[in-house]
Amino acid sequence: MLRTVATRIARRAAASASSSSPRCFAAAAQGKGDLVKDFFADSQRKFRAYAEKSKTNPLPLDGDEAKLKAYVEKNKQIMAEIGIPSVTERIDDAIDGAFEEATSVRQYLEYTNQVRQAMGLDDPTGVYKTLFQTLDDVEKKIDKALTPNDPQFAQFQDAIEKGMGELLGKSLDELADAADMADAKEEASRLKADMEATKARAG
Repeated sequence: MLRTVATRIARRAAASASSSSPRCFAAAAQGKGDLVKDFFADSQRKFRAYAEKSKTNPLPLDGDEAKLKAYVEKNKQIMAEIGIPSVTERIDDAIDGAFEEATSVRQYLEYTNQVRQAMGLDDPTGVYKTLFQTLDDVEKKIDKALTPNDPQFAQFQDAIEKGMGELLGKSLDELADAADMADAKEEASRLKADMEATKARAG
């Protein structure tokens, strides 16, 4: 999941700012009344709905890959039906605002890199090194700070997608799917251990 955070940030950095709009804030702005009260009421409603629907999608504890994949896919479907954003969507929402406010791609990358470091996230695959090297190459050609409005921004996007694919060996969407599977396995392992510990205490 930590790698997914880093690669999601990378992908958003290569996305057009004009197509980015924080969904949670946009939705809140459309409403009227007590926004805080409405937010918590809506969150509670979604939580109850998710808990109820999740009863039809029990977490498999036998480690079967096919069952875990089916569990992950159905869980995504349940979340989408209820209107609960996925982890990757929440990551996107959290960093979209920073991209919109940045005056250049470099300012945005520096900010998100600081956030990554503050969160204690390592970068063992060199995602940010690749990002900054790619940006350096583009800015050297145009002799100024790159912005999303520059024609060369499309070249930066293409270079990022190509560089991330070569660096990580998978597309960013494939990495997100792999992270979801890893989380499901970890959750199943933890739940199974808790159940066995409870059974042992009961004698």
